[in-house]
Amino acid sequence: MEPTPNPGPATAPAYTPFIPRDQDEKAALCLRLATAWKKNPQLVLIWITQAAFETKAKNYYQSVIDKTAVAAKRGGITLTLEEADDKIREGLPYLKAILLTKFKKGHDKAKYPEFGIITRNDGFELPKKHTERAKALTAMLKALKDYSLEDGEFGTEYWGPIEQAYVKGDKDSKDNDATVGSLVGTKDALEDEVTLVLSKMLTLLEAQYPDEKELAGKRRELGYLKEYS
Repeated sequence: MEPTPNPGPATAPAYTPFIPRDQDEKAALCLRLATAWKKNPQLVLIWITQAAFETKAKNYYQSVIDKTAVAAKRGGITLTLEEADDKIREGLPYLKAILLTKFKKGHDKAKYPEFGIITRNDGFELPKKHTERAKALTAMLKALKDYSLEDGEFGTEYWGPIEQAYVKGDKDSKDNDATVGSLVGTKDALEDEVTLVLSKMLTLLEAQYPDEKELAGKRRELGYLKEYS
């Protein structure tokens, strides 16, 4: 007798119009199914119980909420950095003028790197990337102090708050990205698990209820409220 071949790797369930693609709608469907399944003990999937699915459904629902909430914070962080960028664009020409007065023409540009200013876009600007720009602003504050340029309208009183906002914004941005990445990984893993149950439950309903009208009614009862395109 030939040995029974091992089954191939598990594949993702085929898309069905009764399962929404939108994660918020899918999470809501999971909760509806978990509640309705409890009232339909005749529906049995031998590899997962209603109680186990209910736990996964709640975890998935919460993971969607958590990921959305954390991702939403990115807008505030971006706005803070954009406001700082506006102040940089406003103040940098004045700082260059101060350096020209301090070091005279021909020597002022030699001092630019100490103030975080680099050659960019055929001109002299601060670095574009957030992390490098934060470092440049920190270097600028040190140079302002080293060359006794702290005072005045475009001294440390002007650049200090910008540097603080940029350093904090850059850190917050990185922390936010890392947290979102972790939450997305958790959400995606749970989504695969609950989507499999949603799909196989539909298959089970088709086997248990051959009458199309009764099948449609049972789908609605279990929370599959409409077809999704």
